[in-house]
Amino acid sequence: MTEIRMTRNKQHYQLYVKNHAKTKMVCHAISSLVCCLAGALRNSDQVDRLITDMDYGDSHIDCYINGERAEEDFTAILIGFLQIQKNHPDEVKIEQNIFL
Repeated sequence: MTEIRMTRNKQHYQLYVKNHAKTKMVCHAISSLVCCLAGALRNSDQVDRLITDMDYGDSHIDCYINGERAEEDFTAILIGFLQIQKNHPDEVKIEQNIFL
C-alpha cells in the first residue's frame, strides 16, 4: 500500500510518499502527480527553498513557499491523490491531509 503524508506549518510544506501500490497503474498515477508537483515547484518563482528526494517507491518534497500559486499546486496534487484513494482505497492511504 502506498502511504502519502502532506504536512504544512505556515509556509513550510512537505510531501512524503512511501511504499508501492498493488498495481502498476496506481503506482504510475501517484508517481506522475509527485513528478508534476516537483516540476511545478522547481519552475515557480514562489518557492524560497526546495529539496526533492525522489527514489523508486519513496519520495520526499520539502519546500518553503511564498505565494498562492505554489499553495494551489499542492492543493491540486492533493485532489489527485484523494481521487486515486477514492477509486483504489486498498492501495492508497493518505495519512495526513493538510487541508482538512
